Amino acid sequence: MVYNYQDILPFQVLQREPGKDFAEVRKDELRDHKFKIGGPHYYYDGYGKPFYVGDIWVMAGENNMQGLGNKIDFFTMEELQQSVTHDAALLYDSSEHWRRFRQDPSHEPGKSRRVFLRQDVKSNFFCPNILKPGGASLAPAFVNTLNDINSGIPIGLVACAKQNSTIDDWETNSKDPDSSLYGAMLDKIKKVGGRIAGVLWYQGESDAFDSARAKIYGKLFQAWVSQLREDLSQPNLPVVFVQIGPYNLESSEHRNNWKKIQAAQFEMFGQSPYTAGVASMDAMLDSSRDLSASGLSLVGRRLALAADK
Repeated sequence: MVYNYQDILPFQVLQREPGKDFAEVRKDELRDHKFKIGGPHYYYDGYGKPFYVGDIWVMAGENNMQGLGNKIDFFTMEELQQSVTHDAALLYDSSEHWRRFRQDPSHEPGKSRRVFLRQDVKSNFFCPNILKPGGASLAPAFVNTLNDINSGIPIGLVACAKQNSTIDDWETNSKDPDSSLYGAMLDKIKKVGGRIAGVLWYQGESDAFDSARAKIYGKLFQAWVSQLREDLSQPNLPVVFVQIGPYNLESSEHRNNWKKIQAAQFEMFGQSPYTAGVASMDAMLDSSRDLSASGLSLVGRRLALAADK
């Protein structure tokens, strides 16, 4: 594909051509220019809007992809979140602007221009706003580890996760970008160029509270992946998912449903060369089902290792 220079936003990551080390950019119907992996690049030497060439990963799912981990220890005030050490980590954030990704949060749904994404946003009413305790995510560990593996490749993240969303909330029939999680995700992918390196998926916890969905979760997720690849015209799109991990649930029904979803996800490990799963059972919790900052960092590293393969 060829990017139109007029459509490129400041600090945008351009998805490199498959198997190549460059992206092509066109301006004013003139000849195409190839820009190699790295950045910041400028179409004109030394000035203009900066952009990068690398890999774009979409972050989709619910709580543990959005990132709700405590960023600080309430008792010691010690910082728990991992810092971003990758110099070329960029984020297409919840306000749908590209920016350098320096630290969490990776998702700020309250800043979304889409009303339905701002709904049900929890505030930290019990804690002074200056503390902002929540928001640690797996994103810093993911980009840092990818940089450790392949140094110098810019990574763009697209924030699409939604707290407490079920697999039904992600259904693919509705593609309305202003009322559908799936539609909003497709619209964001279109806005960042239409082609991506892959999707990171961490979802399933909310489906443990519905026995009917838990029973068929595996089929629903596989259908979701197939439809996404078709809609993006990327039949070999890499999808790296997380098997839901530890839990602290009182209801025996919910615990059984949780295990059914875990089993369904485990069956998908290694099922396809373009679908990979990672475990999270040994990650620490902050609540009954939301991972801690350290747990999210552990999962982020595993996602990066799987994504690299």
